[in-house]
Amino acid sequence: MREANSRSRVSRRKHKPLFYRKWWLWLIVAIFLLAGGFGIKSYVNYRHWSAPYFNKTENHVLLSDKVDKLNDDQEEAFYDIARNAIKSKESNISFDNLKDKSLYVEKTNKKRTYHIEYVCQSDVLVKFNFRTSMNVVLKNNSLKNDNRFKFYDYKSDLTEFTSNSD
Repeated sequence: MREANSRSRVSRRKHKPLFYRKWWLWLIVAIFLLAGGFGIKSYVNYRHWSAPYFNKTENHVLLSDKVDKLNDDQEEAFYDIARNAIKSKESNISFDNLKDKSLYVEKTNKKRTYHIEYVCQSDVLVKFNFRTSMNVVLKNNSLKNDNRFKFYDYKSDLTEFTSNSD
């Protein structure tokens, strides 16, 4: 009698559902994977648009005839920085008749500071090259969108060209 009683107790117990049948566990796993995916995407986007060696105090050539350590978006951002610096210094310059020729970017031994040499070429009958050099101090690490910066040691052939054309 005792054996029958113990068997009936065992058979009356509900079996616990296996872990993969618990819906809330799958919900937690899905949320974790989704958050991880967004985190990885954000990190990759951050690295893609970040200014190389931003807080370092060593010299590094980032872009030259022989070296290219910038991705296409970073390179275009440095072109934009050079053009914007020229526009702020030379208010009557229009880039309609000028095209980009070359760019040299070097991280200097100061934090957040880059040396840029930009060459553009006139797009009219006689093709002139105009060289501009400057040191640029970036406000933040991101090169995306409206990057704020200060510049100094500005030298440009465009200055002479615009003063002669007045």
